[in-house]
Amino acid sequence: MSSVAFAKTYTPILNTPDFTQVFGGKDGMSLPLDDQGLIRAVETIAYPGTQFKIIQKTPFGTYQVETKDYPSGPLFVDKRFLSEQKEEKKKIAPSSSQIIDHLTSLVGAAYIWGGNISQGIPELLDYFPPKTSLTEKMKTLWTLKGVDCSGLLYEATNGATPRNTAWLVNFGKPVPLENLSVEKIVALVKPLDLIVWPGHVIIILDSKTCIESRPQTGVAIQDLSLRLFELNRKPASLWNASLSTKEYFVIRRLSMA
Repeated sequence: MSSVAFAKTYTPILNTPDFTQVFGGKDGMSLPLDDQGLIRAVETIAYPGTQFKIIQKTPFGTYQVETKDYPSGPLFVDKRFLSEQKEEKKKIAPSSSQIIDHLTSLVGAAYIWGGNISQGIPELLDYFPPKTSLTEKMKTLWTLKGVDCSGLLYEATNGATPRNTAWLVNFGKPVPLENLSVEKIVALVKPLDLIVWPGHVIIILDSKTCIESRPQTGVAIQDLSLRLFELNRKPASLWNASLSTKEYFVIRRLSMA
């Protein structure tokens, strides 16, 4: 493998080099779930054509990589998902109406930590075959069939938005919110505005509804005013390091909207 490689298909990116400990474990039929039922080893899923810089090969048949699409680390991919094609595939952002249609089509999809392709990755069952038959819930987890909060937005925008809420808080244009009531915020927002803080994002569909993916519900549409009241957070116009991630939120307006 050269120092540059590309994703052949939807490619899981983990924060550990040992994929077999994640997909199957020692007994070949378990997943490392935390107390919320999430696989925290999953960082994100790269789209076909994503370019990777190969840092080094690991003893587990995986590569440590870097990619501009997810500037965090360390990151690892299984070499079977990679090719040496010569050109990176460009992501084309859909229109606002297409994004909204895609978002609403995902209602009912499971919440998957690190997930951003709702159809999942069936190759994971081939590359890491379970040693027992799986329940539908386990198969959903094993194939990462679902989306997390920013993954919902990422899939609907075809990867044109940042993959992490820590980056979304400064993406697009700020919406001034300082000292505004929920009623005034609702009157101010537009479709595809993002209610966001480092840790979660909620996507506004219209003046009455919003959509999000949460561990408790998966992807669901909710009443916008009620959801803002439920947050019990203070609105801020701009995100900065002095703001508590437990107390504040901002609203960002997508540049494509």
